[in-house]
Amino acid sequence: MKGKILFVIGLGVGYVAGSAAGRKRYEQIKSKADAAWNQPQVQKAVHNAEAFVADRAPIVQEKLADAVKAAPGVIKDAAAKVRGTADDVADKAGDTADDLADKAGDVADEAEKKADDLAS
Repeated sequence: MKGKILFVIGLGVGYVAGSAAGRKRYEQIKSKADAAWNQPQVQKAVHNAEAFVADRAPIVQEKLADAVKAAPGVIKDAAAKVRGTADDVADKAGDTADDLADKAGDVADEAEKKADDLAS
């Protein structure tokens, strides 16, 4: 919906900018827009929107303040989880390296035995 509105506005601006009548057409459009803006129904809707925002502003401000207060704890918790996961990965990598070293030692021992058998 927002894209359609922006398209129509862009179309209007392009029309006014490219219009051969230029300034005269701009003044006509501007006076129509001003007349529409000053309509009682439009002003009532504007007033209602302003009142709605004014009524909800303290609630939004409070929720935003709560979110800001909670942010350090959330970040700290996330950092702790990342740190814990990194420690787990490091431990598993160490275990895997130890296992590989043991296997390599076993293979070397077997190779040495076979070499001794072949030599005798």
